[in-house]
Amino acid sequence: MTNPCLLIDCGKILENAKNLYRLVKLKGVEPVFVMKLLQSDYDFCSWFAKTVQKTLGLHGLHLAESQPTRLCHLKLPGVFVHQLRLSSKTQIPVTLSHASVSIESEMETIKALNVGAQKKQKIHEIMLACDAGDKREGVNPEDVLEISRQIQNLGHIHLRGITTNFGCFSGYIPDCEAMKEHLRWMSNLRESLKRPDLVYSLGNTSSLPWLLDYQEKISGPTEIRLGESLFLGLESTTQNQIDGLFTDAFLLEVEVLESIVKTNMPPDQKLGPNGFKETPTDFVGGSSSRLLLGLGRQDCDYRGLIPPKGLQILGSSSDYLVVLDQNRQFRVGDTIRLRADYKSVMGLFRSPEVEKSFKYPQEN
Repeated sequence: MTNPCLLIDCGKILENAKNLYRLVKLKGVEPVFVMKLLQSDYDFCSWFAKTVQKTLGLHGLHLAESQPTRLCHLKLPGVFVHQLRLSSKTQIPVTLSHASVSIESEMETIKALNVGAQKKQKIHEIMLACDAGDKREGVNPEDVLEISRQIQNLGHIHLRGITTNFGCFSGYIPDCEAMKEHLRWMSNLRESLKRPDLVYSLGNTSSLPWLLDYQEKISGPTEIRLGESLFLGLESTTQNQIDGLFTDAFLLEVEVLESIVKTNMPPDQKLGPNGFKETPTDFVGGSSSRLLLGLGRQDCDYRGLIPPKGLQILGSSSDYLVVLDQNRQFRVGDTIRLRADYKSVMGLFRSPEVEKSFKYPQEN
């Protein structure tokens, strides 16, 4: 194993999945596990889908991915495949081939999907995106009924449900009363369309705290997409730990390339922008013990890395992570383990320079 290396504890992710499944099912909600953080790694997804279904005694599982080109990794026994990103016209054949359902908002694209589905002699399912406050994808709530009726007139498109999204772009998180209003609105929509089977998606992990605090069982088919809670055990917006979930399924191992005590900047030293157009703040006067680690901004967003006790991340260049080690705990060649948040794991998993090491639990 070489450094840097991202260590992935699959057993902890599995425990999170089992606990999340039980928690949301108690509320009458179906979990959709989002695999995009790991780029829907085929080996992991194959193991995950098989093991979760076997462990929980399920005959099906919902998995999701945003990139159409990676949907094929999720075409596994018992898996219902969700495409999270709106379809592009150029990738409609991919969507129709690999997605069980796709999220859509533009009628022009939906009609193109209908034409493509007709040629394939199949029915394609969609979730109509409704913008309930995040100001990202989705039609306006007042237009949902009319657009839904238009969709239902298409011969090769089946309107599976309505999906919303919170906390991804604008940071808008509805309170309990607002969420209750969304549920009432959805109930009225089902009645207007005479579609009691219409699925409602509550959004992503940011909706989970509200759902777990909700005192009633939700009526009507309902889903929630879970990614950050599954992999990191955290609520998206507050970054609070969710009770009973592991937060340390990912650890980053990085090697110390340099360990030198350096003189700090003199008090009157004028500082300009660095290579990333940032004006850094540095220690003034005296000296500090600094480490250079073999990881840089080209590998991940360093601001989401959490060092062990006694170390402080000062910043990062393209190639190095600069760390304060005043107690001089580490020497050249030592390995340091850091935790990483969602955005950092996303970068690390995409970096070809970072090795990925999956630790799978032994089967009983």
